[in-house]
Formats: sequence, structure tokens, C-alpha cells
Amino acid sequence: MAQHLSGLATITLFSLMMSLGINVNFQEITSLWKDKKLLANSIIASDILVPLVGLFLVLFIDLSPEVRLGILLMAACPGAPMIARKSAKAGSKLSFALSLQSTIALLAVITTPITLAFFSKIFDVTASIEIISVAKQIVMGQLLPIGIGVLLNEKKPSIANKIREPLTKIANGLFAVLAIIILIIAIKLLVKTNFISFIVMGIIAIASLGIGHFFGGTDLETRQSLAIACASRNAGLALFVGTLNFLDPKIKTYLMSAVVSYAVIAAIMTIPYLKWVKSNQKEVSQE
Repeated sequence: MAQHLSGLATITLFSLMMSLGINVNFQEITSLWKDKKLLANSIIASDILVPLVGLFLVLFIDLSPEVRLGILLMAACPGAPMIARKSAKAGSKLSFALSLQSTIALLAVITTPITLAFFSKIFDVTASIEIISVAKQIVMGQLLPIGIGVLLNEKKPSIANKIREPLTKIANGLFAVLAIIILIIAIKLLVKTNFISFIVMGIIAIASLGIGHFFGGTDLETRQSLAIACASRNAGLALFVGTLNFLDPKIKTYLMSAVVSYAVIAAIMTIPYLKWVKSNQKEVSQE
């Protein structure tokens, strides 16, 4: 079952990333790089401040070791694959959201191992991962399919125009199936997480949204995208790191429950934030 789910997740993620990439060109995918201040703010917010918030809370609130570990792993793993999709559905420009997602994911090749090493020193545990392992996970899961989509749009626009709509439909269909399966698994895992852990995860998610919004510049769209990027961590990478470092099946199960719990809570906390942004956008447009 786990093997089939992993295969479905891989195919779904690849098709989703490619369907996003096929809608933008190279200039758009690198748009964040041209705004040095926003680029710096994005790195500070997602790769430094969010991990520090997670670290601060687990240091001062009594949590089980597995929950603490799950929170720290999520804090150390930015660049969730769904950042651009969520942002675009919420009304942000796909080009900027995808540029932000790709940039943060690319930098995670360096920032994730560094953050893990920092956390390991503080808690005196052995949790690390080689840069090549992170790179492989990020390149195969996000950068390669996005790059293929962008390349097709740039070099073979006739082919891109033909496959864009059916590819999007297939990707959305696969995502719907995967979401139902993950929801069923998530319900089973959520019961393993206690109430105080939910509260802490909720605080981290809200703080992350606030950090992203504050550092996202003056444009509500860029603020919204960075807020989503800060709150939405890369659960796949977090589980990958946890699986490589902790072999005990019991620890893996509780670790998975913590990671999934945070992902669900962050998604829930994002909903009222996006509604608030939307109401602000309406007020600005009316003025």
C-alpha cells in the first residue's frame, strides 16, 4: 500500500509541477531574482525566522520528543510543492508564486542541512542529511518537472498549447484522488497528536503567516505568496529526512503523525488569512 501511495504521489507531484511550469516562461520563473530586496526578505522570512519561531516554542513548551522532532523537521524544510498552486488559486500571479517556490526549494538544498545541523547541536542529537540527498529530492520532485514545462512553453509553444489543458486536468484529477487518500491517513494520524501539540503548531503557523506577510513587500499579492510559503513547509522532505535518520518504526509513526498534523493545521490556519487578504484587496480596489 505504502509503495503504491508513494508512486501515486510521485506521478501526481510531477504532473502538477509540470502543469504549472508550462504556463510561464524563463523570464517569469526568475522574476524574484530581479528584486534583490524581496529575494533577501523571502530568504530571511522562510529560512531563518520561521525555523527560529519553531525552535523557540519547542524549547519553552513541554512536548513529546516525537512532536518536537516533527516540528523542527518541518521548520527546517521550506519550499513546499503546493506554494504556487495555493497562491495562484488565492489570486496571486502564478509567475511570481512559482518563482518564489522554485527559489526557496532550490536554496533548501543548502539551508535544510545547515538548519538541521544547528538544531542537532542545540538538542544534542544526531540528525543530518547530505546536500546531494536533499538536491535529488527537490530536483526530481519540483525543479525538473517545472523546468520541463517552462522549456516546452519557451521552445515548443505549439506542443505546450496542445497539452496544457489535458495535462492540467490529469494533474488535478490525480491530486483529488491523492488528497482523499491523504485525508483518510491524516485522520488516523491526527488522533496520535495531543491537544497542546495542536496549539503549538497553530501558533507556529499563524506566526509564519505573519512573518511572510510582513516581509512580503507592499504588494498584497507578494505578501500573500510569501505568507503561504512561510507557513507551508515541505512535508515530503521532512519525512524523507526523518526516515533516513530514525529507524525505529514507532518513532517513524509518531514522527509522521506530527508532520502530517502540522501540514493540516497550517492549511487550516491559512484559510482565514486568505479571506482577510481577499477582503483587503476588495477594499483597495473600491478606493
